[in-house]
Amino acid sequence: MVAIEYMEDHNTKKILSAITGLTTQVGGLTVQVGGLSGRMDQMEKTQHEMSERIDASEQNVLEAISELADHVEGIDTRLTQVDARLTQVDTRLIRVEATMVTKSYLDDKLGGLKGDMVALVRKEDEKVNSLI
Repeated sequence: MVAIEYMEDHNTKKILSAITGLTTQVGGLTVQVGGLSGRMDQMEKTQHEMSERIDASEQNVLEAISELADHVEGIDTRLTQVDARLTQVDTRLIRVEATMVTKSYLDDKLGGLKGDMVALVRKEDEKVNSLI
């Protein structure tokens, strides 16, 4: 019976030793979980900061797009005005081209004028020769 008591005592000590070891291991896991929890908190904080930065960047991009749209609208207005002026210039150019004297027309008229001048000079020469 002493042997049984000794075995039971020995088994009890082993069980208590195993429980103490498990307690130590559970305590270590608790510390690790606590460390992971701290890391998760840090990650959440970082994520929040990144979200705020993205929101600010998004706002800046929207403002830049709005300013660009205003500039494009101004350019569109100016282009419409330039287009109207070019239409007026086209109209005037068509009118000028319609009434413009061409080189061939001038050549024909100057040739005719030269012929008339030669004829007049000959008549005068005949009159002068007849007086002499």
